[in-house]
Amino acid sequence: MQINLDPFFNHTTPLAKQKKLLGYVFQEPWRNEETISTLGTYLPQKQAEAKEAWEAASKRYQDEYISTQFRYDLTAQQKRTVEAANRKMLNEVKRCKTNFERWGKIIACYEMLKTKNHF
Repeated sequence: MQINLDPFFNHTTPLAKQKKLLGYVFQEPWRNEETISTLGTYLPQKQAEAKEAWEAASKRYQDEYISTQFRYDLTAQQKRTVEAANRKMLNEVKRCKTNFERWGKIIACYEMLKTKNHF
């Protein structure tokens, strides 16, 4: 049986509901052995993907950031455009970092439930 976990662990589902879902999985672990083993591989994979995205966004920000301080050759419009691009890149880095930390919280909850239920 194929289990698709992406709809349950997307960024629009609140973290509390995802933790509750994990709790339901571990209420009857003998019925959900396949799901628990699938989660054991799925969650670290998703965290690794989030870390790669965060590293890529950070690298892009470091490479493409343009400082506007002491840039007297730029017009006001050009300066605003450059600062807007810098803000967009910074927001992307923050979003990717938040996503990575979220996966860390989900994995921590999974591991806690796994040890609590001696699975």
